[in-house]
Amino acid sequence: METGENAQNALIQTYFRDSPYHEEAFLRWRETGGAPFNWAAFFIGSWWFFYKRNFWVGLTLTLIRLIVATIGNPMVRDVLVVGISLFAGSMGNAMDYQRLENLLTEVETLDDVNRLAIVKQKGKPWTFVYVLFCLDILISLYLFYRILA
Repeated sequence: METGENAQNALIQTYFRDSPYHEEAFLRWRETGGAPFNWAAFFIGSWWFFYKRNFWVGLTLTLIRLIVATIGNPMVRDVLVVGISLFAGSMGNAMDYQRLENLLTEVETLDDVNRLAIVKQKGKPWTFVYVLFCLDILISLYLFYRILA
């Protein structure tokens, strides 16, 4: 039975699926409170949050994206889209790290086997989001080229 720091490191490795970059960034975030910019969240926004099982942020960004799409002034729309992307990129890792921190606190009282199973399940991304993301791209391209025609 692992205890202390080794057990926590095993949980962190399980959550990030042995990604040394995110493990080190998470530990730095714990010390300094600063999370690195997330380029994936910047470029795909709400889809990244859905992938990381952060449903409410993904849904909120999707709704904001739909509202922004109805704005008539292209300059205002573009500024808002860039702002949403900057928010997603700058806050993506911090929100994910905070989620892990809350999860580690939540499973603290459980035995090692249950703790590891829960962290593994909660850290596993929703892979069906890949399919939805591809459908979104295809629909967007169809609508874009239909408008141009």
